[in-house]
Amino acid sequence: MATHTTTVDLSKDITDDLVSALFAVVNAMLAAFWICVRGIARTKLPPDDHGHVSTQEGSGR
Repeated sequence: MATHTTTVDLSKDITDDLVSALFAVVNAMLAAFWICVRGIARTKLPPDDHGHVSTQEGSGR
């Protein structure tokens, strides 16, 4: 049983590291994605109802 619990602990540590790395990669990709989306929105989207392109957070775009 000693080797079994050691293997489980080791795989749990590896899994935690993989999950942490995965979250870091996903967060970086989301950040880059939003930067690209907002940059495209500023240059490509037509003006809103008020006649200007909205760049505020949570404006519905």
